[in-house]
Amino acid sequence: MTMGNKLNNGLMGYAYRAFAENSIKLHSAACEDAIQQADPHKMVERTAKIARLANRVLMVLKQETDNSEDAEFIQHVSAHAEELQRSEWTRFD
Repeated sequence: MTMGNKLNNGLMGYAYRAFAENSIKLHSAACEDAIQQADPHKMVERTAKIARLANRVLMVLKQETDNSEDAEFIQHVSAHAEELQRSEWTRFD
């Protein structure tokens, strides 16, 4: 893989995380609205979208660590990925 490809992949990962973060914030606000409006269908729909986004972020993080040779980066990202995976947003049970 060329340096340009590595840079492009890293930027795409960063851009996706920024997109996911903004989307999660929007869906969280919609969940608050659903609670205020007593709309369980909207609440379930938006919560599921948040969980899917969080799982996609986990997949992107995994891909980035798989493609990295930087042990410190891998350890840092893996620790945060594990923390996210343990969070309530990524569990469907």
